[in-house]
Amino acid sequence: MKKIVIDTNVFLAFYESANSDTLGILTQIESFKSHLLLPNLIYDEFLRNRNRLLDEVIGFFKKPVSFHHSALVQSLDGYKSLKGANDNYYRKCKKIIPELLNIKKNPEKDVVFSIVTKIFESEDVEIIKYNDSIISKARKRHWLGNPPGTSKTNICDEIIWETVLAKSKHDIIIVARDGSYLDNQYFLNKEYTKGKTKERSREIIDITEKTSDAFKIIGEKPSPEIEKIEREQIEYFYERKDIPPLFISKPLQYYVPSNYRLSIIDGSVSIDDQPIKPLVISDPSETSAGESRKP
Repeated sequence: MKKIVIDTNVFLAFYESANSDTLGILTQIESFKSHLLLPNLIYDEFLRNRNRLLDEVIGFFKKPVSFHHSALVQSLDGYKSLKGANDNYYRKCKKIIPELLNIKKNPEKDVVFSIVTKIFESEDVEIIKYNDSIISKARKRHWLGNPPGTSKTNICDEIIWETVLAKSKHDIIIVARDGSYLDNQYFLNKEYTKGKTKERSREIIDITEKTSDAFKIIGEKPSPEIEKIEREQIEYFYERKDIPPLFISKPLQYYVPSNYRLSIIDGSVSIDDQPIKPLVISDPSETSAGESRKP
């Protein structure tokens, strides 16, 4: 039987995606949950990093946008409407902060948390658990520098992989956006196939970034629209590697001071997910002021 292992960063990506339509990917994962093989540590990692990401989002909305306030700028006709737009934006941000704090405190109000939790609690999902022996092997893996593993402060990746090595009886497809998996398929498959026995013949069929690809391999038919959304999600994930991990909604399409992307129309700030043509505000000190970035 073929099973799909989905790494933690795939679940966490739904807190960082710019497009609310990406929740369709998560719903599709739930609909195909009987194909999943999930180490229990992935859920612990998800819970821990969920709080971190929400804290970063809250911090984003707490920071007011800074503008150049020289006497020359203040004398311009457009300055008053610009300042009004900034004040309006900050007022809207202050209204969002309590909602985010409430979601952080009450996870059941968080749609991402609710679906991920439902997946991990489902009897249709095969959950595999680590033990002390697996932790010891993970420490050894970390000391030897063998993949997977990117953290200097924990051995979660190592424990997850050692759990799969010890407990899986299946051919597997791994879905990850972590180079320590994607760049080491030969090494990991060599380890994984060593675990073959008369009762257990197994291999890594593929390591991919897309859940849709994994579901195709096992014979399911993912939605073409969801495939398109997932491609966009992954493109955005890589674009953001040099950008702080924050929620950035679709209309916020231009970099401005303090790592904000701001859209302004007729003196009003839009922070919903509606595409608009923004007025580009840039800092003169930026070498590529007003440079457009994809949402």
